[in-house]
Amino acid sequence: MPPSNPLNSPFSFLAGGGEMGTLMRAHDWQTTPLGPPDTWPMALKTMVRVMLSSNHPMFIWWGDELIQFYNDSYRQTLGPERHPSALAQPGRICWAEAWD
Repeated sequence: MPPSNPLNSPFSFLAGGGEMGTLMRAHDWQTTPLGPPDTWPMALKTMVRVMLSSNHPMFIWWGDELIQFYNDSYRQTLGPERHPSALAQPGRICWAEAWD
């Protein structure tokens, strides 16, 4: 039997992406309102893939809770007080001091 190709897996859109790709693949998404990545809408999967593939700082808020995604370039702007806890965190929680 040939080895499985990770690019053909339901999580292939999370391949690569440096540190943030690694963190996204390891994150327990079932604990978030989004659920497991294989159930995410195609639009979200596409945007996460584009973001992880980009060298330009990118950040995504998704869904009613504004669940956060960001790439390695954007990570540098967050500082240690937010990264890595900002990944998959609702926007209101991460940015509480400025939310109002």
